[in-house]
Amino acid sequence: MPERRLHAKLAATSAVTALLASTKNIQPVKVPQSLTVPLITYQRSGSDPVNHATGTTTTASCIIEIDIYDDDYGDCKAIADAVRAALSGWSDATDDPQVSMCHLQDEMDLPLPPEAGQDLIVHHVNQTYLLWYNST
Repeated sequence: MPERRLHAKLAATSAVTALLASTKNIQPVKVPQSLTVPLITYQRSGSDPVNHATGTTTTASCIIEIDIYDDDYGDCKAIADAVRAALSGWSDATDDPQVSMCHLQDEMDLPLPPEAGQDLIVHHVNQTYLLWYNST
């Protein structure tokens, strides 16, 4: 599963982890309420297996959405920069699935309004990556 590889890559990138409270602040899909910002979530939002006339191959691509949250805009952008530097252009054939290519497709700022009873705005950067991989 390419998400496992992506999580391992982010958790092993010191430029990313230095900006987070813990590697536990890198979470798939949904964040436990016990975690606070800064944090990173990721999820697969689409998959496209490579097929041919006799069936499927071991090659596929997927769209990975990464969301970065922080209560400080500059810090949120710094984490986004570190994630982009770690993932855009990343390839790694040392484990399964083998990552053939990962490239940033889109990035946008999405500030979240304060929750009821709070005056804190959480800053949010969304990044979309195209990741090609081969399963052995």
